[in-house]
Amino acid sequence: MAWPVWLQAEDKPMFTPKESQAALNRLQSFLSAMRTMEAEFIQRVVNPSRGTPGESKGKFYALRPGKFRWDYQYPFIQNIISDGREIFFYEPDLKQVSIASWSRLNNSPASFFVSNDPLEAVFDWSVLPDPLFQYPLVRLKPKKPGDVQYIDVLLSPENNTLIKLSILDSMGNLSHFHFYKSRLNTEIPMDRFQFKVPPGVDIVKTDEVKQ
Repeated sequence: MAWPVWLQAEDKPMFTPKESQAALNRLQSFLSAMRTMEAEFIQRVVNPSRGTPGESKGKFYALRPGKFRWDYQYPFIQNIISDGREIFFYEPDLKQVSIASWSRLNNSPASFFVSNDPLEAVFDWSVLPDPLFQYPLVRLKPKKPGDVQYIDVLLSPENNTLIKLSILDSMGNLSHFHFYKSRLNTEIPMDRFQFKVPPGVDIVKTDEVKQ
């Protein structure tokens, strides 16, 4: 079953240059004002070779600059944690953790969230109407080639919170993250962004981290 057409943005400009710049400025202001963020999320991934979307659920935490945590709770427990220097991808069922340096995540969705770099310095951008909500959606395309083709970011016009993040990777997989119960600038314990390798867990040093 193909992913519903109304969940995919068409790459056609529908806003004036002034409206588009305002949407980008709004996103940049949101990121600049965000010190911390915590939310629950639903992730749906469309693989073109399979067609049927896969669904995951969990919690997300971010602390700018450089720190984040994705706790996947369904269908499998997985953790992706950045302490600002290294990123840990932990799979408890496999008793394995993959470790990569932060520099390997340039232009990734994770670095977009917690980097202090201006968006226009890292991404080419455009503004499209979100097919479902019809709100301005900012599409970010990394200026440097990498694992991500584009990132679509949708903010709520009512309360300026993050509603949806969509990512098309270099393999053609389309991931939709829908955020809810979001909280901004609350105190998050620092140890939430630390990872100590449990006894008996295999360590794999890698240049890539799954996301």
